[in-house]
Parts: sequence; C-alpha cells; structure tokens
Amino acid sequence: MGRIGLEQNAKFMASRFPSFKSRLAGLFKRRSKQIETASFPTLPNGDFLVTQDTATHLKHLKWIGSFSDQLEVAISREAYAAICDGRLRVQLKGMKGRAGVASKLRLGAMRGNLSISVGKSNVDVWIGDKVRGQFQLVCHDSSTVKIGDRSSATGLILYAKRSEFSCGVDCMFSSEVILQTSDQHGIVDLETGAFTQADRAETHVGDHVWIGRRVTLLPGSRIGSGSVVGTCAVVPGNIPENSVAVGVPARVVRENVSWSRDMESLDPGSRDYIARQGVDWLSEE
Repeated sequence: MGRIGLEQNAKFMASRFPSFKSRLAGLFKRRSKQIETASFPTLPNGDFLVTQDTATHLKHLKWIGSFSDQLEVAISREAYAAICDGRLRVQLKGMKGRAGVASKLRLGAMRGNLSISVGKSNVDVWIGDKVRGQFQLVCHDSSTVKIGDRSSATGLILYAKRSEFSCGVDCMFSSEVILQTSDQHGIVDLETGAFTQADRAETHVGDHVWIGRRVTLLPGSRIGSGSVVGTCAVVPGNIPENSVAVGVPARVVRENVSWSRDMESLDPGSRDYIARQGVDWLSEE
C-alpha cells in the first residue's frame, strides 16, 4: 500500500475509532519529539551530523568495525525519525582498519534495510530523500555512489572500487539486481604480467528507470531515463531513453515507451515523468 493509501486508511480508522486516533496522535507526537530533542550538529539543509560515539542510542543504526574521525555521516530528519521507530535499519561496516578517511555518507532513506560497507578512504555515498527498500552497497576506496530521491529496491547489491555510480529520481530496482561498477579482482596478461582491467568507470542510470529481477549492470553502462531493463539481462553498454531492453547482452526490443509502478494507472512519479515527455493523451484525462 502506498503512502496515500496508508494516510487514507489512517484517517478512516481515526474517524471510526477514537482510541486509534489517540494512538496515532501519540505516535506522531513521539516522532516529532525525537526529532526536536536530537542533540546532533545540524547542516544548513537540516540534516543531522552523527558519529559512532554520538549515535549509540540509535539501536537501528549499527556501526560494525572501526571508523576514522574523518568520516562524515549526515542523516536527514525523516531518516532519523525512521531509524528511531525501526522503519529504517542501517548498518555501517568498516572494511579496512579505521575506515572512512576523507569520506562522506548522506542517508535520506525513509524505510527498509540499508547496508553500507566503507573502504579505507575517499568514499562518497549519497542516499536521496524518500528512498526505500533493500540496499547493500560495498564501497571500496575512491568510490562515489548516488541514489536519487524516491528510488526503491527489493534487493540491490552494488560493488564499487575506484568507480562512480549514480541513478536519478524515482528509479525502481527489483530483487537480486547487481550493479557491478568496477572489477573486484585483477586480470593478468600472462605474456607481460600487466593488469588489464579498465580504468575508473562511470555507471549511470537516468530518472524513472525500472531495472528488472536479476539484472546485472557492468562497469561503464548507461541506462537512459524512462527505460525498462528486463529480467536477467546483462547490460555492458548504453540503453537509450524510453525503451525496453532484454537479453545477454541487453538489446533494445521496444522504443518510445515508459512504465508505471501500478499495473493499470499512473502513480504520481510516473505521471510526472510522462508529463515531461509532452504526450497529448495525458492532458485529455
């Protein structure tokens, strides 16, 4: 059930059952108080700055391993409230010694499970507002990851090392999706002894993209806005916007299409994206 459906259901229950209305008011009051009484430094955008020492009371924010004092962790107010009441569970894992030298993490998620493994240095992770779902991000040294606002995942695993990944707003990742933005092991030329893996890669997913179950994106791949990548596809290159791609390697099988989270109607995010494509039929509805 979406946010609007939950709000409508809550209003109905509150109108019929006064005790439910009282409990609902108490929940929102406690959540507001949690935010108001947070004693963290605040950034200009309202995000809280937290550390391993100052966030010990947040039982759903777990720090595993040792972290550098140079690791900056910012949490949006909505994410903080979600962590407090258990809607959002976060694990931060240090991979090498005192992890996170010269690194930044920004968490804006509102619901789900988020696991971020942090390398020794120069890791930059940005999780947008209202992100929800199951994310596992393994970020080795010199990696940059950005997940756009309102994106969701049923089960996403991302590996990054000396690489960059970004996705736009309102993307939807299905289960068992692998974002392989860099090689994890060396490829050795037997004649020369040289390591032949690619240089730093940039992998990008546009706005409002649907990545299907068990899809793998390879380093340097790019998915255009509004597109769909079908189940089990492997994407080594570029997929144009507003298209459907399937297969190994992925190939375009349909153009001039987009998608909706609902089967027979347009959810708000899909309507907003499709409206920006200048279609005539939407204005006639």
